[in-house]
Amino acid sequence: MKKAILLSFALACSFTATIHSQVFKTVHIDTAGKLSVLLSAEELSLVTDLTVTGSINTADLSVMKNQMPSLTGIDLESAHADGDSIPGYAFKTNILSLILPSTIASLGDHALEGCSLLNSLTLPATITSIGSSAFFGCSGLKSLIIPGLVPGIKDLTFANCSGLTSITLPETLTYIGRWAFAACSGLTSIQLPDSLLSIGRQAFVACSGIHSITIPDRVRTLEYEVFAGNTWLDSVS
Repeated sequence: MKKAILLSFALACSFTATIHSQVFKTVHIDTAGKLSVLLSAEELSLVTDLTVTGSINTADLSVMKNQMPSLTGIDLESAHADGDSIPGYAFKTNILSLILPSTIASLGDHALEGCSLLNSLTLPATITSIGSSAFFGCSGLKSLIIPGLVPGIKDLTFANCSGLTSITLPETLTYIGRWAFAACSGLTSIQLPDSLLSIGRQAFVACSGIHSITIPDRVRTLEYEVFAGNTWLDSVS
């Protein structure tokens, strides 16, 4: 009886270790679009953390999103993305960590929408465009620095990023779009750059943690209900 109990315990421990184990894989892709043939069926099923070097395109990103059920960590820092762009809806919503290619110029609309478990991300200095709703619902994201080449924050880019507590905007930013930071309830403050010219409709609606904000002198367009629902906002300069 004692042996049976010990055997059962050993099996339980083994099963738990399997459940929580990580499977790492590094792949070099000479020709973009070939990721699916460089991984075995077992690797497609079991790999949790994938590092990719070489060239990638939408087909490779689709493999990561739709054919790798265990994948939660993606490192593309040394990969070259086709067209220097990451397309819309590129990533699965259960990813925990992501490193984008270091040379990309644009992040498409809805690229990371719904990735609520993502808690860390660095945007490359080369990026010049971030699409609308690119981070919509990324509630696990805590902080982010927007590179200086990005001219503006588009509509809904950070909407529902409730865990976002810190964001650094570049000194060259000229506009903030509609609902850009809607329901970012974790933000307690935000420094608007002096270069800013316009703030869109309900850009900071329901940002309930912000107590005060200063509008830069150069702002010429301030659309309606920019700060609607901010019950703790008591100072606007």
